[in-house]
Amino acid sequence: MEIVRLENGNVELRDGGVFVWSIPQLPTEIKPIDKDIRDHVKLFQSDGRVEYLHLDEITETQVLPDPAVPFSGDVFDLAALMSSDFFFEVVASPASIDYVQNVALVGGSLDFTGVGLAFSGSVPLTGLDTNFANTDLTLDDNRSHDFDGKYMILNSTGFTSPVSTEPAFILDPLGGLFGTPIVGIKNGILSGINTTLLQQDDGSGLKTAISTQDSVGDVHRLEVNQGSVIISSTNGGDGNLISTDKSNGIEIQVESGNLSIDIPSADAVGKVLTVANSSSKEVEFTDSSSFSAVTISATPPADTAKLWFNQTDSVLYFYDGSDWISEQLFEVTFNDQGNTPNNTFFRAGNTVTNDLGIGYVLEIDARLVGLSFARLPGTAALGNYWLYSNSVTGTNIASVVGVFTVDASARGYVGPNTPTDINAGSYVNIRWNGAQTNNNIVSLKYRKKYV
Repeated sequence: MEIVRLENGNVELRDGGVFVWSIPQLPTEIKPIDKDIRDHVKLFQSDGRVEYLHLDEITETQVLPDPAVPFSGDVFDLAALMSSDFFFEVVASPASIDYVQNVALVGGSLDFTGVGLAFSGSVPLTGLDTNFANTDLTLDDNRSHDFDGKYMILNSTGFTSPVSTEPAFILDPLGGLFGTPIVGIKNGILSGINTTLLQQDDGSGLKTAISTQDSVGDVHRLEVNQGSVIISSTNGGDGNLISTDKSNGIEIQVESGNLSIDIPSADAVGKVLTVANSSSKEVEFTDSSSFSAVTISATPPADTAKLWFNQTDSVLYFYDGSDWISEQLFEVTFNDQGNTPNNTFFRAGNTVTNDLGIGYVLEIDARLVGLSFARLPGTAALGNYWLYSNSVTGTNIASVVGVFTVDASARGYVGPNTPTDINAGSYVNIRWNGAQTNNNIVSLKYRKKYV
């Protein structure tokens, strides 16, 4: 890096000609620091600024308009160079510096001796030793200022003070916004917001509240009482926004009929939360047997948009838009090993099925869901898996009741071409329709249908 002193006296540090930092000519303490790890020169200016020149980074120095000079000395050489050519002590004329030269206690006064425009004179200390202990004081808009010129008020008339828009600390004010506070702290209007922290007792118990008043006069309040919490606002409201009261259990009330929850003190275990009053939005705990959203019986509820539970067979059902069917998925597997030419009936286990009465008997009323299939790669062909059943005929003779169309994939899952139901006690089997495809294994998926 390069150290450059400009013609105006300022000193810059540059890295390859790129500006890093600059410091002006001020009285500067220059201290060489000889460290085992990294030597450097500390520059401490009279305005409190500190900069460091690391010896291993300095490659050259330059005092404009003279050319740059390579630097290769040690940390003491660098400190000496900074002291001789780059920084010097600036001594201003006495008239340009204003300061207090001396302060002396003379009798009951402090005498200040100023230089330039600094204060000179005597400040009496009379009255500063007054003891106000055990003294009754009457406050009437008494005020003092802080260092920013803002009022700090001790005010007996509370928020009705003509200067109440200033920050205030109020002791037992009269005529407050929310009763008679014991202690009130008022920030005053800050960016259009008037904030108040107070503690009061209106006869019903001690209350603590934080309130804000916006620029249009609406008051917003959070109040914590001995038995309740209240959030309120006068902006478009006719009461409390949210309130709680534990006198009769725990009650949460929301303004404008949004919600009201009453949790009674009685044991609510085994009960469900129901709407007690639709107009007031009140809810209550009731016995679960009377809750219409859950039906514990063998009869589907009238509201077919909800889940329910069949107590008889312990199967969960749901309404699919037309019927109640179980969420539990059942399946039966058919197979045909070796060559499977067109119109081949598959086996159920080791038994070859047919359409004359041999097949897998479904013990439940079933709704078909889909068919998963797998066959020998390289022999897979387009076609259909025909589902045969005597569910329609009611005899031993089976007919096609469902069709699962597949492409030439070796494995996959397809749904039925049309929604299909199978009556309980009917048998089913699978028959291939298409070009020869070998080593078939298919699983018929179905759900229990409630009847």
